[in-house]
Amino acid sequence: MTEPAPSLRYWSERPGVGPCTLQLNSTDNTKLEIMAANIGILPAPVLRAVSENFTLNTCLTRMSEGLQLHRALLSAISERLQSQNKVTELMADIRDLTIQINKMLQKNGAVQPSPTPVVLRLHGEYEVQVAAHLTLVQLQAFGRDAIRCLRNLDQSREEEAES
Repeated sequence: MTEPAPSLRYWSERPGVGPCTLQLNSTDNTKLEIMAANIGILPAPVLRAVSENFTLNTCLTRMSEGLQLHRALLSAISERLQSQNKVTELMADIRDLTIQINKMLQKNGAVQPSPTPVVLRLHGEYEVQVAAHLTLVQLQAFGRDAIRCLRNLDQSREEEAES
């Protein structure tokens, strides 16, 4: 039996509209892109496999930038959420991973990227819930890309060791 996709439950501020649920793995997420821009959610950096045109330092720098971005987004949103424990734990995990990525950057002689300032326009509870949802959706996709890149790096190193 498969587990249902994680969801975020929110109440609409419009009269006569009951509770709604936003699904992390939903086709409706593309409809919320305009709202993301209105709220001020910046897109995550694009990650690709290391190649001649996309160096290891570029990959690690973009990972660090993306992690810092998502941590800043979560920080801005968490202040307005009722249940902050899970968000705080997630932010701590992101911080720890950012530290590891930055150590790899330092080892390669690259400069660590500066955090991107984040200013969200969250006028009401609805915007807060949508911002939380969209941030988690974007973080989920970014995390998948980061894992793919890290696996690609690991495979490249294994191939180099075998040759």
